[in-house]
Amino acid sequence: MNKKGFTLVELLVVVAIIAVLSIIIVPSVITINNRVNKRIYEGKKENIESSATLYASNNSDRFNGRDEIIVTVTELIQAGYITADTKNGSGNCNLSEGCIVNPTDNTFLNSCYVVITKYGTGYRSHFYCENNNNDDDNNSETLVDAVCYNLNHDKFVGQTEVGGEIKQCGCDSDIHASKLVVKNTSQEVTSCIIAGSGPNNYLKYESDSGAPNWRVLGLEKLPSGEIAPKIITNAPI
Repeated sequence: MNKKGFTLVELLVVVAIIAVLSIIIVPSVITINNRVNKRIYEGKKENIESSATLYASNNSDRFNGRDEIIVTVTELIQAGYITADTKNGSGNCNLSEGCIVNPTDNTFLNSCYVVITKYGTGYRSHFYCENNNNDDDNNSETLVDAVCYNLNHDKFVGQTEVGGEIKQCGCDSDIHASKLVVKNTSQEVTSCIIAGSGPNNYLKYESDSGAPNWRVLGLEKLPSGEIAPKIITNAPI
């Protein structure tokens, strides 16, 4: 019995077909995977927001006469309102409370936060993540980095109270700041408020439909030790 193998032409045809199929199929698989991850991410956002709303209803004293507070994802995990995806030591997670993973880029959402606004007897929560390119409200610079840069380069004047005195303040770094300090010193402070009442003295961020307009007034140190933007909503500009 004669055994006949593939000819060179037939092999080239098969390779060409495989190459064409790869060009068509691989991008489709990647697109589908990205869409799935995006849906998972949106689901996590909704879960974080609903958990923050429940947190607000159970901790109404946090408002203390204010209409708005900021709660970080880390605080929600530590308070038991959100369950971390991975524990300390799993993969790149080195946080004691565990990590919430962003499926679109495998970064962590722990430093993200929720702005909770009080409306009568109810609450509305809006998730915001400075380091996440998937959030509709995101800017190319993070809010904290943008404020720190402006404070440190004298584009904004930041003020803080130390021992009854008003002093100028800033950040220990233009980007990824870990401390708020009295300007040109290493003395730490808990807040740094942008001075002056002119509308150009603040950072203003338009958010998506139905969410408030945000005006960044400065920075404050949260109980978790992280730095967050201090903001108000629906501010006249």
